[in-house]
Amino acid sequence: MVSREQASVLLEAQVAAAPEEVWRAMTDPAHGMRWHVGVDEIREQNPAGGRGVGTVTHCVHGRTTIEQEIVDWLPPHHYTFRERNPIGKCEWTVSLAPLGDAGTHIEWRIALRGGRGQALLMRIAGRKMRAVLEANFAALLAHINGAAVA
Repeated sequence: MVSREQASVLLEAQVAAAPEEVWRAMTDPAHGMRWHVGVDEIREQNPAGGRGVGTVTHCVHGRTTIEQEIVDWLPPHHYTFRERNPIGKCEWTVSLAPLGDAGTHIEWRIALRGGRGQALLMRIAGRKMRAVLEANFAALLAHINGAAVA
């Protein structure tokens, strides 16, 4: 898991939905097609027969495909995946904490795993990367808040 202290990027919010609803919105490819900004297709390979550790998701954005491999999976609390995106190697932990009747606290904790070269690239392109992440996070929140997640 990526801790808050290890995160190079941290996005968090509260939503008025149960953790199970938020979990479905974030992990079900059919929901992902509704809120991932600029995604053309989401495909999964599930070697164990169901989504979980070992699942590889292919997010297609035009000519770019980003592969995400799930390395930790504890529904509906958290999951961690590794990916190589245009900024380099990253590791994400998505964490959900129930807030009782108030809903769910969501955290996206992203650690850069590409070393010094990636750190330099972040100085150059970090604002653009953060803007893309924030747009996706905002789209997720709007998706969750806009309708019940079935």
